[in-house]
Amino acid sequence: MKVNYFTKIGCVTLLALSTSGCIIHVGGHDEDNHHNGSISHVMGDIDVDAGSQMEDVSTVNGDISLNNGVSAETVDTVNGDIALGRDISIFSASSVNGDISAGTQLTVRDDISTVNGDIDLKARSTVGGDISTVNGDISLEDVKVSGGLETKNGDISLLKGSAVSGDIIYQSIDKSRWSNHDLPTLRIDAQSTILGKIILNRKVILEIDNADILSQVERNYGQ
Repeated sequence: MKVNYFTKIGCVTLLALSTSGCIIHVGGHDEDNHHNGSISHVMGDIDVDAGSQMEDVSTVNGDISLNNGVSAETVDTVNGDIALGRDISIFSASSVNGDISAGTQLTVRDDISTVNGDIDLKARSTVGGDISTVNGDISLEDVKVSGGLETKNGDISLLKGSAVSGDIIYQSIDKSRWSNHDLPTLRIDAQSTILGKIILNRKVILEIDNADILSQVERNYGQ
């Protein structure tokens, strides 16, 4: 069930008609409909049309998709993925159980975070705050990050001239769980840079092309 709505809306009444949930579609072909307020509901996905200008966009059980050229404030879900198109401008994005991915030229003024999910950002993107996940990978290609990166059990990849101004932190885990086959990997190619420290509170496989960066590694764990 797909319904056009242009104001803050819940999905409860629609669920009475369909047990499979619903998709809230925001925007439209009329230029006036591209200027919208906040939208929040509990069950179902949110899809925002290209070029729309939003305030907060949130759901509890559902995915969020912002199409090309959308601007918004906070974008968050609890159980769902966040997919951001090209040339998106937002304040922040967060999920608990879900991936966060974006096309090129993403602008985030604050943080991007998830707990159980991957974060994948593409070329010519900027993040004004931190990027963090607990059980997931962080993959950046030509991305500038003013803050730091943090994970516990995921791989981190800085590729194609990505730059991190803050620290890269791997959180600690129970040492009894360490094994050579499940260690995460930190990959930094020769074109990418980090100005802060690489703080390892657990064992991590380092694949760093620029040997100078190795002097920034701080190991805070026993053998």
